[in-house]
Amino acid sequence: MIALATVARGDGSRIVEPRRVVVRTADEWRALWAAHVGPGGEAPAIDFASEMVAAVFAGERPTPGYAVEITGVMEERDGLRIFCRETRPPAGLLAAQILTSPFHIVRLPRRNAEVRWGSGTGPTTSSGASRTPETGSTSGLSTPVASALSYLVGPISGTLILLAEHRNRAIRFHAWQSILALGGVWLIVLALYVAALGSLFVSAAAFTPLLMLSTLGFGASIVLWLVCIAKAYQGRPFKLPYAGARAERYANTRAGG
Repeated sequence: MIALATVARGDGSRIVEPRRVVVRTADEWRALWAAHVGPGGEAPAIDFASEMVAAVFAGERPTPGYAVEITGVMEERDGLRIFCRETRPPAGLLAAQILTSPFHIVRLPRRNAEVRWGSGTGPTTSSGASRTPETGSTSGLSTPVASALSYLVGPISGTLILLAEHRNRAIRFHAWQSILALGGVWLIVLALYVAALGSLFVSAAAFTPLLMLSTLGFGASIVLWLVCIAKAYQGRPFKLPYAGARAERYANTRAGG
């Protein structure tokens, strides 16, 4: 069994064509990393005297929920065989139309023999690759965590995540959706409370219904807030009416990828 260690994994690569590659030199590694994250990104340190890099890029996919994984390596008589697999979102799942580019990059002990690629898990799935946290965003957070945090304080946390995340379209979608949806709902609820207070100076009879409407709106916003956090953390794609479509457009056109 050959041990694998994840270098990076996510769905926000700048490499948008399907690609499988093995890297054995520092120059090749810097070139691949620049193509993956864009100019200026510093490639993680790899000791190419004893290690090499294997990477698989699934290419552009139409929605979140797709993933690709290098699952294991088998040493053969005349070389190595690296196994990888792609997973898709469940059939019938309502998903935001956000372009993603799944990828998985691992390091493994250096071999100078020929490398072949296979599909599936292979006979030697390495647990080392799955223990390493996924990375694929400029925020330094995994996609589920960053997506859920986007909703934590509504438009405030959404804005902070948006400022930190320049590449991962799925995270940027949730940040924009938090700003537009939760921000909009909270403004409406605030306006209703202000109207209720203002009615005391105009028509006391209007105060009670306006206060009840404000309270119902506040309760609905709390439910929406909790649902957004839970679904984002579970990685379940969802798009809210109106705000989701705009968030989708902003995430696709303004991400740094």
